[in-house]
Amino acid sequence: MRIALFGGAFNPVHQGHVEIARAAADRFRLDRVLFVPSGAPPHKSPDEQADYESRYQMVEAVCAVDPRFEPSRLEDPQNLQGRPSYSYDTLQRVRQTLAPDDELFFLLGADAFRDLTIWYRLDDVVRLVEFLVVSRPGESVDPLPHQAVKYRLLEDVQNPTSSTEIRRRAAEGRPLQPDVPAAVEQIIRSRNLYAMPLQIRPVGPDDHDEIIQMVTAAFTPITFFPAMEQQFGAPNNVDWKTRWRLRLEKALAEQICLVYAPSGPIQAFTSSKIDPATRIALLDLLAVAPDLQGKDLGRRMLRRTLQVLKTKGAESCELECLTTNENANRLYQSEGFTEMARLIRWYKPL
Repeated sequence: MRIALFGGAFNPVHQGHVEIARAAADRFRLDRVLFVPSGAPPHKSPDEQADYESRYQMVEAVCAVDPRFEPSRLEDPQNLQGRPSYSYDTLQRVRQTLAPDDELFFLLGADAFRDLTIWYRLDDVVRLVEFLVVSRPGESVDPLPHQAVKYRLLEDVQNPTSSTEIRRRAAEGRPLQPDVPAAVEQIIRSRNLYAMPLQIRPVGPDDHDEIIQMVTAAFTPITFFPAMEQQFGAPNNVDWKTRWRLRLEKALAEQICLVYAPSGPIQAFTSSKIDPATRIALLDLLAVAPDLQGKDLGRRMLRRTLQVLKTKGAESCELECLTTNENANRLYQSEGFTEMARLIRWYKPL
């Protein structure tokens, strides 16, 4: 069997990728082309990248057009557990699943081929795979990135489509077809991918009451305070909503508090602080209005908050999240956070 890995950010996958994969499959008699969305590339920033799951589902939609195409989770961040995704590791995992006489290829563009010199464990990579290099007619790939590299050229594929241009058009609300299939555009629109960065602002004194009301409503389904009160009663006759209000008032007085309120009502809120000694930012609260949850607003608010914290001197960020809050934990993992520990909160009336 002849198998090619076609890796990349696929941010988003587009018609040019489809034409390249189809031409390579035809020219080199490939039985399978595995589309491998990158997980956490060590040389790229995630700031403008759609989350992994959205990129995988766009690839999944594209692979339906040709039976030789397969979506692959080889670089799924959940499997990598926060580690960067190196092509050497991916190739090793694939090679271990193949029969001895199977042939393994790696499909990539000429620019990426020339950049092989910076790849992790390149000496080992070139022994594992033969490269299929997409190049313009007459384009040279010299000097070769490694003296032992094996490669073949795919020269007659025209690929004028640009992922950068597609992201720009998506942000401006312009049509994306025919450069992306209809199913890919539907994913982009439904999840508000590549939207312009949120215009957030610091909290003002007049926002406090609205923030307390919105955040309390947002956390009502997930916080353990109501269950604790139901089982043991209100401690010192202070009900759980009052405890939330007191916590929020303390955060509003002491922390970096940001809101997203594009048309009046506050839609999202974060509070955080930075330890000056370690430059670690603690993201204390991230809340989205209940009627806007599940629409990717939390992800966009998280990214903008991290950008603000970075400008204020933070070099890393930590946070705590209940294990029962599965949606939030998936969000943080998909944004590159690594799980460090699990805590149990105990309580006993005295």
